[in-house]
Amino acid sequence: MEQRKFIVSRILAQLLPVYSVYLFMFRNHGLSMTDISLLMGIWCLPGFLLELPSSILADLGNRRNLMVAGLLMEASGFAAWALFPSFPGYAAGFLLWGTGESFISGTAEAWLYDSLKTEGREDTFDRMLGRSEFASSLAIAVTFMAGPPLSRLHETLPVWLSVGFLLVAALLMASLPERNLYRGDRTGIRMKDAMDTLRTGVRFCTRHAVARILLLLQITLLTLPEVLDEFDPLLAGAMGVPFLVVGLWGAIRYGLTAVGGIAAWRWKKLFAGKGKNGFTPILAAGGIGCLLLLLSAVFPVLPLLPAYGGFYLLLSSARVLHADVLQATVTEEGRATVQSLANQLVMPSAVGMFALIGVLGDQGVAGAQGDPMRAVRWLAIGMLVLIPGFVLLRGSRDNKAG
Repeated sequence: MEQRKFIVSRILAQLLPVYSVYLFMFRNHGLSMTDISLLMGIWCLPGFLLELPSSILADLGNRRNLMVAGLLMEASGFAAWALFPSFPGYAAGFLLWGTGESFISGTAEAWLYDSLKTEGREDTFDRMLGRSEFASSLAIAVTFMAGPPLSRLHETLPVWLSVGFLLVAALLMASLPERNLYRGDRTGIRMKDAMDTLRTGVRFCTRHAVARILLLLQITLLTLPEVLDEFDPLLAGAMGVPFLVVGLWGAIRYGLTAVGGIAAWRWKKLFAGKGKNGFTPILAAGGIGCLLLLLSAVFPVLPLLPAYGGFYLLLSSARVLHADVLQATVTEEGRATVQSLANQLVMPSAVGMFALIGVLGDQGVAGAQGDPMRAVRWLAIGMLVLIPGFVLLRGSRDNKAG
């Protein structure tokens, strides 16, 4: 079944032992928290510039080929890190990595949904996406443990292994059939088609009440775990996790993320009939998760590490539920374009969070390395303040629908 081959490719694309060691690699080459945060901002730049053009290309062109190109770009980015271990080399790698992600972002979900719709099984999208997220997170968990020991053998060994897995993933992705119901019988890409697709997507995102709330959720609540994920080894260290155990912790954390993804449908079932637009389970999972994050940030001690992990578990469920509601809401609009319009708005939000972590992290009181938990506390509080607003928006929308 083509969906299984798709999931296997996604697994291979996440077998990246570099994940658990690249922050330490940056530190070993003299980068500060501000430097690292700047690199994270550079990473977001391609997404901001290319997210929409690549999504339009995905809706009007070949989604499979675009995903293959994205995987090759990511492999090239990691190779740049190994070949040029300096701030310019790391910046070039992040630009390539970000470009590859912009090609895949939105495209993968659109391909999967249309693949299922071709078989008349689009109602299983949430479970299939949950399985994909579960398998991908388990892959990260496995390679997270391997990162520190491999880096002890040679600093660049985890980097080159990551490049190899991405190349294999690209080969497998290239063997998939193309699935694009929006394109239909159109051949080639005309400027008029591109502008029509963009105009339709923008109209949907700005005029559809459910879509507007989903966009707000994505650029705030659902962006937070993606940002903190990049600082996780440092955050775990701030809670007392030793360097050689960071890989094991990463494996556990991604295991929790995997469980959250595959269990998302249970939240949906638990809150069935409560609210007309599917927001209730998203807000419930996200709110409880942020409370756990705040607890672990206020008291950054090893016994509260499970609370920190619980944040990722619950936000993983919220992300799958959010994607399910968004894809079900899209009708005639280009799926990849709508998803990427949302991702486009994520970029400024992520850059702001990176900047906050960088500034407050370097101003901390935990010695030369700073206190990254200081920014996490403020971010968690901010999300908890926003969630009641989403509840009010949801209630207003439900009343209008009624």
